[in-house]
Amino acid sequence: MELLNDEQDSTPEVSPEEEKYIDKNIVVLIAAYITVLYKANIETNISTQYYALGEVNKARLEAGLSPLKLDATTVKQEALSTANEYRKLLKEKGGSYVVVQKGATEELVFKDWLNNLKSDTKDKIVRIFDKATQEGWNPAKLKDELSKIEELTKNKRASVAAFTETRVAEHQSRIHIWKRGNVRLVQRHVTGSNSCHICQDMDGQIYEIDDAPPLSHFSCKCIYSIYLF
Repeated sequence: MELLNDEQDSTPEVSPEEEKYIDKNIVVLIAAYITVLYKANIETNISTQYYALGEVNKARLEAGLSPLKLDATTVKQEALSTANEYRKLLKEKGGSYVVVQKGATEELVFKDWLNNLKSDTKDKIVRIFDKATQEGWNPAKLKDELSKIEELTKNKRASVAAFTETRVAEHQSRIHIWKRGNVRLVQRHVTGSNSCHICQDMDGQIYEIDDAPPLSHFSCKCIYSIYLF
């Protein structure tokens, strides 16, 4: 996940009181950030599993097989369990698994991007305090500028993160349901106009379901279809 970069200048010094205030706010912001991602993860898992169930049962019907039966309670419980594991990863390790390009394919690799976000956000807040001191801001202006950091972190950056993060969950949820439906092989397809050379190289490739490369890099518009039970 790409994070915004500030100028590469030295971070201004802050007083112990300001440092304590900043650290407290970082904790609150990151907790809110994780909540946004957690909620998006649950919703993605539930909707994807229902959709994948329809896909696998349509394919099983065409193959003369009986449908895979999953009740709504089971789907929701599995989605919640997956999302809880994701939130645990964010809180305890400060990151998650993201898709990276490896040669002619892609794979999931753990990145501690949330820790980078903490440092990045802290630098922004410290610079605001420094500017407030230099320019003699009143408390109302300082509060307004700090609220912009909160808006950026929780409502904008978290939404972008949720988009890229939940694509990983979406792929894994679909594969999970397909495996329960005894799908053995899947085929990858490029959709729309996609200039990514890795996607183009994998277009039409058939994979054992456990070996199918993930779908999640930002420009990826690929999908998988069921190829063989």
